[in-house]
Amino acid sequence: MKKLFLAAIVASVALFSAWKTADKKEGNTAYVLDTKASSLSWKGGKSAEYFHVGQLSFSTGSVEMNGAQLMSGSFDIDMSTIVVTDKGLPAEKAKALAGHLTQPEFFSTALYPKITVLVTGYNDDKLATTINLLGQTIQQKLPVTMATDSKGKMTLNGKFSMDLTALKIPGLQVDPESGQGISPVIDFDLNLVLKAKK
Repeated sequence: MKKLFLAAIVASVALFSAWKTADKKEGNTAYVLDTKASSLSWKGGKSAEYFHVGQLSFSTGSVEMNGAQLMSGSFDIDMSTIVVTDKGLPAEKAKALAGHLTQPEFFSTALYPKITVLVTGYNDDKLATTINLLGQTIQQKLPVTMATDSKGKMTLNGKFSMDLTALKIPGLQVDPESGQGISPVIDFDLNLVLKAKK
């Protein structure tokens, strides 16, 4: 009986040691998004002369690192936070425009309250992403600069454009009579701040 008991203890210790060794070998570190310090600015409109600008906020986010290699991650953008920040635009008009963008004609936020971004890797200064927007997916490699410091802080910054033509958003369709419309190409300025999870 004592031999069986000792054998069980030895096996448990060996298993725990093996697990700790594997964990150290993997060297994975989780980074959690600082939602207050992070931002996503957007710019969209009919032309280079006629456009609107604004911001969106993240509700959650994290990435998994193995040493210096970004392995995976996910972020949720809260569509109820959309605001218009045009310089000189009266507050009531900015609020009305932001409300218009939440309607079914554009981003239908009642049905799709968030945008989920899955990160599958980072190579050659590009973030490989799968973006779930309006129940559809867009895969895009985003030009992003990643940096970390000794205090456990990570930043991901980049400017890029996204073509939403394939989503067939009603408000981004060309008027067949006038031949005019809001461009389906939206410009973004991404600034993420993450902290190593203790």
